[in-house]
Amino acid sequence: LGAITPFLERTLKGASRCWDIGAAPMGEEAHALAEDVWKTCIKLGGEVRAFEPSAKGYSKLLEAGSELSELPGTMTVHKLAFSNFSGEASLTRAGHNTASLGRKGCGLWLDAKECEGPADWEEVEVTSVDKELGASGSLEVLKVDVEGEEWSVLLGAQKALDEGRIGLVIIEYGDKWSEDTALASKQFWSVFHHHGDPGKLFEPNLKSVVTWMQARNYSAYFVGSVT
Repeated sequence: LGAITPFLERTLKGASRCWDIGAAPMGEEAHALAEDVWKTCIKLGGEVRAFEPSAKGYSKLLEAGSELSELPGTMTVHKLAFSNFSGEASLTRAGHNTASLGRKGCGLWLDAKECEGPADWEEVEVTSVDKELGASGSLEVLKVDVEGEEWSVLLGAQKALDEGRIGLVIIEYGDKWSEDTALASKQFWSVFHHHGDPGKLFEPNLKSVVTWMQARNYSAYFVGSVT
């Protein structure tokens, strides 16, 4: 996100509509390099909706947002998870500041023992971008950082993306996208974020998601450090 903040500062004008999905405040170390997207949008006078499904993350987000009341923008905070369906789902509480829908992280980026007890799980309400936006809603910025559920969130925004009603999409690419990327990160099998035959990677992967977005007339840019 280090390069995203100055880009938003140059690009957004007036009351831009920004949604930040997975908006729990970053730690102090991360803030040395970047700023939360929702905070940048508020400083620029934007209309922000920030989403965080876990009780812990939601509480932190409310606290952080209350400290920005004198800035020109506005923010509403919602305790919601996003995917490509609506309903309820289980969220693992494992990890320090992050949480993941379902069990796919157990034994990969989460220790299997962190998924065993009832206290490790939290029931959350799930929705989709298309449902929340409605038939004609639009956004200047959609940021998605949801610990491996990014692809499902994009699928849940397909109608809005098909119709060009979302200007900029910022998503996290990392080890939680699939078993392949998780193993690559965990075992350091490749500096290119994959192991085995690149042509046989589980989907979603970076290539498949970029191709999917390009089919909807979006250009893709990789923002981050060179590895």
